[in-house]
Amino acid sequence: MFGPLNQRADGTYVFAAPMGQGHVPMIALSDVGFFARHIFDNRAATSAQELEVASDWVDWSYLVSTFTKVTGKPAVYKPLELEEWFDLWYQDDISLPVANEKRHTPDEPESTSWKANFMCWWAQFRDDVIKRDFEWIRKVNPNGHTLESWMKEVGYTGEVNYALLKNTQDGKSPRLNPELTSKL
Repeated sequence: MFGPLNQRADGTYVFAAPMGQGHVPMIALSDVGFFARHIFDNRAATSAQELEVASDWVDWSYLVSTFTKVTGKPAVYKPLELEEWFDLWYQDDISLPVANEKRHTPDEPESTSWKANFMCWWAQFRDDVIKRDFEWIRKVNPNGHTLESWMKEVGYTGEVNYALLKNTQDGKSPRLNPELTSKL
């Protein structure tokens, strides 16, 4: 969801998303490990608390500039409206249910489509619904990652390995339409 959706003939990577000026609180796996250890070491302070952690507060302009800085590759951010982004996917795929949920009342739907799920998912980032206290995060984990330090550590190149995800391996994930993403 956060990687480039296209690489143009001139080599420019295109990061396209329905983010507007919103942000995603991204977290590096090593920072997840740090905070897991922090929970065990600070049980009195962390018990029954929602530990709202992140490594960096990322909007797509920052994502693209950091990508270019780290990789030396040209990149652009193409803001999309939600429907424009959903149009990039095979429509039969995004109409499929995410999961068969147990209904609590007869009025509740039996499942949520992938599209309906991700409409809300993108909106929470676009609208900056999810916040993080980075002053506290940096105080607790002063050596935590930034987007730049994470990209450097993992050797991020912009290549997306969709097969990494289990649902994709099992053929259960929606697929991007390469004919449409190639036009970005």
